[in-house]
Formats: sequence, C-alpha cells, structure tokens
Amino acid sequence: MCVRLERTRRGLSQEELGQKIGRDQAFISEIESGKRTVTLDVIGRVADALEVRPADLLDEKFGRRPG
Repeated sequence: MCVRLERTRRGLSQEELGQKIGRDQAFISEIESGKRTVTLDVIGRVADALEVRPADLLDEKFGRRPG
C-alpha cells in the first residue's frame, strides 16, 4: 500500500493520520511497513482521511494509476 507516500504528501505524521481514523501511531507504522493486513473498512477510512480513492492506496504492482 502507498499510505506513507500519500500521508507525507499531505504533511501528516503517523500519529495525526492515526487520530483521523481512530487508531494509534503504531497501527499506521505497521500498515506502512507491511506488517499488518488491513480490512476494506480500514482502507476506506485511511483513504477518506487522506482524501484519495481507496484504489490510490494500492501498490503500483496492482495497477495504480500514474500521476
């Protein structure tokens, strides 16, 4: 997932993003490092918090759109 890229583009810390979705900093860190599998619900909440489409959070290897 491209959470780190989208989060840093918006100038948010892991803690700030975690607060936006009701989770802690460690949860965001685990998502970004690939140590945690997330549900579609979590993907949706992260996407909403980052103001992107859920598909925009997918890795490029899964066909992420350019740009």
